[in-house]
This record gives sequence, structure tokens and C-alpha cells, in this order.
Amino acid sequence: SAYLSGNLDRFFQLPGGSLGWSAGFEYREEDSNNGQSFADLNGLGFGGASILATAGSYDVAEFFGEARAPLLADLPLVKDVTLDGAIRRSEYSTIGGTTTWKVGGQYAPIADISFRSTYAEAVRAPNVGELFDPGGQTFLFIEDPCSQPNLNLGTSFRAANCAAILSSLGVDPTTYVDPNIGSVRGLQTGNADLEEEKAKTFTVGAVLQPSFVKGLTLSFDYYDIKLGNAINTLDPQDIANQCVDLPTIVNQFCDALTRAPGTDLQAPGGIVDYLIQPVNVASFRTKGVDFTVNYVLDPANFGATSDWGVFNVHLVGNHLHELSYVNLVGADPDPQKGELNKPEWQGNLDVTWVKGPVTINYGLNYFSATQRYTLQEIAGEPDIADGQYLKYSEKFSHDIQARWNVDDHYEIYAGVDNFTDQRPDIGESFYPVSAVGRFFYIGATATFDSLGAMLSNK
Repeated sequence: SAYLSGNLDRFFQLPGGSLGWSAGFEYREEDSNNGQSFADLNGLGFGGASILATAGSYDVAEFFGEARAPLLADLPLVKDVTLDGAIRRSEYSTIGGTTTWKVGGQYAPIADISFRSTYAEAVRAPNVGELFDPGGQTFLFIEDPCSQPNLNLGTSFRAANCAAILSSLGVDPTTYVDPNIGSVRGLQTGNADLEEEKAKTFTVGAVLQPSFVKGLTLSFDYYDIKLGNAINTLDPQDIANQCVDLPTIVNQFCDALTRAPGTDLQAPGGIVDYLIQPVNVASFRTKGVDFTVNYVLDPANFGATSDWGVFNVHLVGNHLHELSYVNLVGADPDPQKGELNKPEWQGNLDVTWVKGPVTINYGLNYFSATQRYTLQEIAGEPDIADGQYLKYSEKFSHDIQARWNVDDHYEIYAGVDNFTDQRPDIGESFYPVSAVGRFFYIGATATFDSLGAMLSNK
């Protein structure tokens, strides 16, 4: 890589200062070779699945440039106005050429507050594993979405699509029940036909540092991210569901499944094979707000004459406004806000007190209640479960730790994680918290400038 940077002061200067710039070139070669043991290569492990070695490489040449322009500064109601931008052209040996860019700006009317915004278009090229994984067998369970008990647990297209698929195999869709009672064998591979992901990101936010509250910083950022051609590796259950939940069965998910004909005596109409591989799904979108609060409280700033130590409060949080996938062009969005691992609210709070050699910290990890079933399943079958079991509980995990610096070389610490002993929800082992429960620990650290010197001191 190589780059040049500087400013244009020799030619002109902006009212807010120097126009800075940078331009450069970068060339990269990336290769990966993930070997496997004899047992894995020959399917001698659990389930008899063969796990093959993954090897592949690609190279990319990139040219880039960026600039920062301070337009105005130190004027009435204009403490700072700055614009910035960047552009990058990349040539990949696997996917061809891509262009990414961004524009942004900052406006601070006074020193206490500043506003910022950015619009960017970015890409992510598929990696070696996603492209070149040669594949191997896998065995996984699939609940057939076309089985009579599952017909109402998907979109409005499921019943008609299942009827079309089963009828073409010579199976009566009105009486069909999944014939598989065990796991189904499939193949998992990479996908050499992958294209780059393309993202459009818009953010706008503000940073507040009020001079009348020393030590306080607050920031808020709204984001809107659209990801097109997103690379996703679906498990066979998702593949089976998406095949029949989309407006048409002419899609890449149905192509990845094999069903037995109605004349098959063991599994008539059942799923007997599948292909798992990363694919470029249609789109993904998320919106929300990130916020942080940081407050350093020193009682001495309020006139305290005794040493009360220093307190620090730090909060990082997020409100998820929207999260949805469109798995095929023309399909209805699949809203997922509030589903498993996608809470509407989440945050981490840390409160720390430091006085001399002693540090005490309290931490809270929180996220709001989430759905036990997908929103599509609930819409299709409102009585899928008793009301008290439709949602997982909120996560409230409280941690406390104390540390004592004995001297420059020794430190003792002790603490308890999840001290309220929150347990996993019914039917779960690790959600919304680990099954370990309340956890106590104690320990010490020692730092030696010179091991020989420390021993001689003893």
C-alpha cells in the first residue's frame, strides 16, 4: 500500500482552516487453506459426515481518495462547520469492480453541542470460505412446513405452494404428514457464484457536552441501513420454510431441496436431501437509535473537602425500530424486530467508584422481552401457545466486582456475576441468560519488573 496526504494551503485556505486530502493505492492477496483430519475427511466422526478441506484465494487492487473541508469556524452560532468525503475503487479477481463512497458533515453552533450526519454506499466481497468451501455431508432435523400441522405457521402462500409441490409428486396434500422421523442428510458447500453485498447507510446524530455539567457527555445517533444482495447461509429449516412461504415456488430455496416421489415407500413426498450454501438474498433493512451517556463525577468539583473518590457512569444502549428481510425480489418483508436475539431495547450500564487503590464496579446487561415464536408463526396460528409462553423474559444480568491494588506489583479482585441468579426461560438452556446462574470468583494478579529482582527482595 502507498498513499500521499497533505493540505492545499499553498493555493488557498478555507474560512475554517486547511483543506486536507489523502490519496493512495492498495493491493492485497488473500488465501486460506483450512486442513482437516483423516477422520473428518473420511467421515469417521459423529453422524458419518465428511468434512473436506477448504482452500482458495483472490486478489484485489484498490485506489482511494478522501478530503476534509472545514468551511467555517468561530463565528456567531457557528463554532464549526466541516464537510468530508471519500471514494474507493476496487478490482476483485472474483467479483469484478466495485465503487464505494461516503459524504458527511458536522455542525457545531456552540462548543456544548454538535450535529453530525453521514451517507455512505459500501460493499463487502464474499470471503474464501463463502466462495470455495468444497462441501461435506451434514445431518439435521427438518420440520416439513407442508405437513398438515404446520400449514398455518407460515405466510398466506404456504398452503397453495405446498399443494402444488406435493401434487406434482403424486402425493395428496390434504392428508400429507411428514414421513421423516429422524435427521435428514444434506450437503453444505460454498458458492462460487456469490456477488458482493451492497449497503446504503444514513446516520444523523448529536453530541452534547454541556459546560454547566462538567464531565457529562451524551450522544444520540439515528441509523437507517439498507443491505442489498446480502450474503446469508440459511439452515435447512429456513430453506424449507422459505421455499413455500414466498409468492412462487420458482426460487433458489426450492431448488436447494429434494423431495421423494409419491411412489417412494419410505418417505413419499418427504424431504430427502438439501443443499446448504451461502446465497445472495434480496435485501435487509434496519433502523434504530444508538445512544451513550458518560458521566465522570468528582465530588471535589462540587466543593467537597474530603476525598470521596471518583464516580463514573457509562451507559450504552440501542432502540431497534425496524429489522426486516426480503428473501426474494417481490416477496413481502419478513419483520423480525422482537424475535429471538433481536430485542427492541438493549443496553449495558456500568457504574464505577475509584478511591485510591480500591475500585468497585456494578454492571447491568439488559435486553427486552423477545418472541418465542416468529411473527409469521404467531400470525398464522394465534393460539400456538398459552399467552404466558409467547415471549421469553427480559434479560436482567447484574454483576459486581471489587479490586484492590496492594502495590505496583500485586492486585486482588473478587466478584459475582448474575448475583440475582436469573435463570434461563422454560425450555431453554442459554436464553436469555446462561444456565450457570450466580457465579462467584476471586483472583489475584502479579506484575514483575524483573523476576530475579523480585526473588532477591524476598
